[in-house]
Amino acid sequence: GSRMREYSFFPRLALVNLTRNRRFYGPYLVSCGGTVGMYYVLRFLAGTETLASVRGAAYLQSMMSIGCAVVGIFAAVILLYANSFVMKRRHRELGLYHVLGLEKRHLAWVMLWETLYCALAALGLGLVAGGVLSYLVPPLLLGMIRFPMEFTVHLSGRAMWETVQLFIILFGLTLLANFARLHRSRPVELLRSAQTGEREPKTKRLLALVGLVTLAGGYGLAVTIQDPVEAMVWFFGAVLLVMVGTYCIFTAGSIALLKALRANHNFYYQTRHFTAVSGMLYRMKQNAAGLSNICILSTMVLVTVSTTACLYFGLEQMAAQRAAENALSTAEAAEMLQEYAVMYGGFLFLGLFLGAVFLLATVLIIYYKQLSEGYEDRDRYRIMQQVGMTPEEVRGSIRSQILLVFFLPLGMAGLHLLAASPMLCRMLELFGLQNAPLFAACAGGTLAVFCIVYALVFILTARTYNRVVRETE
Repeated sequence: GSRMREYSFFPRLALVNLTRNRRFYGPYLVSCGGTVGMYYVLRFLAGTETLASVRGAAYLQSMMSIGCAVVGIFAAVILLYANSFVMKRRHRELGLYHVLGLEKRHLAWVMLWETLYCALAALGLGLVAGGVLSYLVPPLLLGMIRFPMEFTVHLSGRAMWETVQLFIILFGLTLLANFARLHRSRPVELLRSAQTGEREPKTKRLLALVGLVTLAGGYGLAVTIQDPVEAMVWFFGAVLLVMVGTYCIFTAGSIALLKALRANHNFYYQTRHFTAVSGMLYRMKQNAAGLSNICILSTMVLVTVSTTACLYFGLEQMAAQRAAENALSTAEAAEMLQEYAVMYGGFLFLGLFLGAVFLLATVLIIYYKQLSEGYEDRDRYRIMQQVGMTPEEVRGSIRSQILLVFFLPLGMAGLHLLAASPMLCRMLELFGLQNAPLFAACAGGTLAVFCIVYALVFILTARTYNRVVRETE
């Protein structure tokens, strides 16, 4: 009897845990569900018979397959990132179970049930969302490739099964990661870990220098290369340099800058500056990786959407140019225009789709950052008020820090897009599109829309932050 009771106890405890930690698990499940839905739609489009009748269907279906791979990789990143964040926050709770006499193998059972529930919820949510999307998306795609045809939508069992397989593997990975974390943990440390205290970050001069050099190198490549083929070859090199530069600058550069400000006594010893600079020092140390991720993901959204949009809006110009060069008849020219529309319409569709996936990852990171900042700041608020600042001063000081932390990556992403523009224009010439003003318009439009979305996300997640901070007051 006790054995049976024990086994029914774990699933119940797991459910209680998930609902108690819903602030962490809610967004995790929604973003998992979203990725499941998107993956299903791309799998569905990659395998559907209906698209096979479109001229240039081979293009489309290989594009969708590439899309699947990218979304799959991103699903892994999102799941493992969110899972590690949630488990770090639940450190003390697990320590408490140890003290209450649950052994590690018991905790492993609880984790197994938690993962099962999460996987079921995410797959259920995601496949429903995917089903709905597979009704809405094909007409949109056909509109983009300018191909008028009836699209009979059906649910694809094969695509569903492929989706389920992928996500079972991914949830299995998160479970293994949690088992490994459990295996390494020592009960007493679990309880204490929230109280380890913050050490002042060290200035890493070398890293800051590496950041500046790699960023300058990446920007240099992007601006100086004139030959389209060379631009294509060097593009990924430039991207890597900029990514490394971004990490180094957020990690080391920001801290070096803040320490320089602190060394300037006239500036530093004013109440407002004093709290802001010292607060930012610790914030940057904790958030460097998260912020560089937000920055890089935002840059990915901006680059994919603006280049694919540019190709799409320039396709008439390209087709007309080709037709004039090759002296095509009207019928041939029309046929070529249709082929271009399929190719670049497909590109734009995929660009928007992947943009949405990158955006999902960005939103999740921002949400979790706001949450963890909220928990950190709860104590800071108390301390700052004890030091004799008025609640208004405290709120003002911390709000300015939070704004700075979250809008740094956006500013940096805009800068990256600006620096990449010459190189992206060169690469578009390979497709036969020479139209810098059009690219500037597409990039500007994308950036404007993205800024609005980013600001909205910030405002919505800031509500969570405020709720967390006020909990003690």
